[in-house]
Formats: sequence, C-alpha cells, structure tokens
Amino acid sequence: QVRRKALRMVAAKVVLAARIDSVQDDVTGKQGKAMLEDIQGKVAKLVEPPAPKRIKPLRAPVEKAKRSRGGRKFRKRREMQRMSELEKKKNRISFGKATGDVDYTGEGLGMLKQADAGGRLRL
Repeated sequence: QVRRKALRMVAAKVVLAARIDSVQDDVTGKQGKAMLEDIQGKVAKLVEPPAPKRIKPLRAPVEKAKRSRGGRKFRKRREMQRMSELEKKKNRISFGKATGDVDYTGEGLGMLKQADAGGRLRL
C-alpha cells in the first residue's frame, strides 16, 4: 500500500519534471532536486507508524428524567397529585375583602370562606 502511493507520487513528479525539461525552464536542476526532497519527505511520513490513538474518557451521562407514558396508571397518579377544587379556592384571594387567618400558622382560607364556596365547610 505504501509502495503504491510512493509510485504514484513519483510518477506525478516525473511528469512535471518532463514538462519543465521540455520547456527548458530550469537548467540548473533546482526544481528537480526540490521535487526529490519533497517525495522523500512524503515517503518517510508514509513509512512511519501512525501515532497511537488516545483513549478518551467517556463523558458523564446526562441524567434526564424519563418521560412518563400514558395509560390508566399514569392518569390515576396524575389525578391524585392534581390540586383539588378546595385547594384552588383556598389559594385564591378576592380583592377588597379582608381574609381571616385560620390558626397560628397564618394560613388563610382564601375564597373558601365566602358564601359562594358551595355548602358548609368543616375544618
């Protein structure tokens, strides 16, 4: 394989050298010697063994949460984690009305305390 590549390079340079000689452009032979040195350098590079491949460490894997698939179990779990209507009303605050705190935690009842909450509320 190296020999074939070297022969190709030599053949290409011989053609160029023949053209230079036919025109009688370079009578001193400097271009021919430069071509010879070029070929010898390239062949030496072809003959030397390739550099050993550096073993790269693997990157740390990116831990993505797997996307949940649909289905009955998934829907049931999502429904259990969903905020209930009571919690939604509790988190809402109506403007212009004072809200009373339930106990020492400071947690208010929000819209639950209003009459339109729908029925009696037991705490």
